[in-house]
Amino acid sequence: MLWTSVRDRLPEEGVECLLSCMQADSSFVELIGYCQDGGWVIETDHPEQRQAHVRHWMPLASARKINLSN
Repeated sequence: MLWTSVRDRLPEEGVECLLSCMQADSSFVELIGYCQDGGWVIETDHPEQRQAHVRHWMPLASARKINLSN
């Protein structure tokens, strides 16, 4: 699969993705997350990474969809 820029489009809500993110110190990190209500939910144990700026995304091979109705 190829990376998709967030400028081009966003994934369907709740679809778990691999995210290419820029951190506050301008370094890049790959994280797991999904789109919800037009924003990103980043799944990490490191609070500072939740503030990373998502630049590109690609659905995970398993493409698990998160139930957003709860």
